Amino acid sequence: MKILVTGGAGFIGNHLVEELSKSENDIVLLDNFSKGRDNLRSVTHLLDRGNVDIMVGSVFDLGLLKKITEDVDVIYHMASKTSHRLSAISPKEYIESCIVGTENILEAARLSGVKLVFSSSSSVYGKNPLPFREDMLPQPTSPYATGKYAAELLCKNYHDVYGMNIAVLRYFNVIGSRMLCRYDTLLYIIVKNMFEEKPMVIHGENTTRDFTDVNDIVDGTILAAKEKKFNTFNLGTGIETKLVDVAKMLKRISGINVPIEVGSLKQLESVRTCADISKARRLLGYEPKRTLEETLKEYVRWYSEDILATGKSK
Repeated sequence: MKILVTGGAGFIGNHLVEELSKSENDIVLLDNFSKGRDNLRSVTHLLDRGNVDIMVGSVFDLGLLKKITEDVDVIYHMASKTSHRLSAISPKEYIESCIVGTENILEAARLSGVKLVFSSSSSVYGKNPLPFREDMLPQPTSPYATGKYAAELLCKNYHDVYGMNIAVLRYFNVIGSRMLCRYDTLLYIIVKNMFEEKPMVIHGENTTRDFTDVNDIVDGTILAAKEKKFNTFNLGTGIETKLVDVAKMLKRISGINVPIEVGSLKQLESVRTCADISKARRLLGYEPKRTLEETLKEYVRWYSEDILATGKSK
């Protein structure tokens, strides 16, 4: 099977490529490497895989997409800008990334007649009551979340008009090794401060997240490619955890005793998130396997060995 993964040098994308490359698949990893050295580090371990073809390119280049999708069997569209806060500063970039990039992928997939798996976000739910269900009306509160929801609507439209086979996945608070995104990723910032013996700053005393291990997300994403009709799925754990409790777990795991400071909730951030994953369980056989403590232990180990030991946190 030949597979295209857009955004394959990103956090989730490179984990997806790594897992797909373990089987007899030929994979095209497409990325614009906009994050420079962080993207390059994310694909270093893939360079010796004989079945991974790394291409530098953009989802804005429809001509390129048409060419490389001519003989693929599945497209995983992971490419997107991903920050709520920064989307309020540069809304046009985020809207274009989500909508124009996705429309180009949809058009290329339509012309080649292949399955498309689209990575959306739990952020589309906004201020809906918990747990978030796929049948809830989205209430996006940032340009990023609005762009993701608009892209979901495009996917539904392409299915309705052209009969395309598309799975839309709403990811919940994905964490794990090789997660950098230095300036706007909650866990990375908390862990970096902890190792530098600075206060661990939590924004909102009652702020919660449904933290999901990237490997579970990858498992669910691959399962979704087998879905035979248009559908939308939550991929999370269904477990709500306070950020204050995450900070306490990190202190216990690392043995580093630094203070935890609670500040005000950041602009555009949700107070609470938690997924209802019953639909993905029922239709995909999706089942998250990693506990939050296991994931945090792995992240602390990776940060210690890959970031601290090599001076990459600068």
